[in-house]
Amino acid sequence: MGLTKKELEFLKELLLKEKSEAEKEIKKLETPVVFRSEPDRLEEEEESDEIEEMGNRLSVETVLKHKLLDIEKALSKMEKGTYGFCEKCGKPISFKILKTEPASMFCQKCKKEKSGRKNSR
Repeated sequence: MGLTKKELEFLKELLLKEKSEAEKEIKKLETPVVFRSEPDRLEEEEESDEIEEMGNRLSVETVLKHKLLDIEKALSKMEKGTYGFCEKCGKPISFKILKTEPASMFCQKCKKEKSGRKNSR
C-alpha cells in the first residue's frame, strides 16, 4: 500500500525542512577558515589544531552534501510519483521509516540486507 496524500505532504515538509537546514550548514562550512595573521609564529600544536578543524569541516560538509543529494532525489521522486518505494525490491517503504528518514531509498528488509553485507566484509 502506498502513502496517503496527507502522509506525502507531511514527508515533503520534512524533506524541505531538512534541505533548508543542510543548505545553511553547508554554506556555513564553506566559509573559509580564518588562520592567524602571523602563521610563521604559530606554535606547532595550534597549527595542528587548525588543520584538524579544516579536515573535520570538510568531512561534515561532504556528509551534508550527500544528504542534500538524497533529499533532492526524494523530492524529485515525489514529483514523478515514485517516492516511497524501495529502490531494490520495489515494495513500499513504511511511513514509520520515512517519518524517521524521509530520504530513505530502501525498505526495512533491504536496508537490513545492505547493512549486513557491509558488516560481513
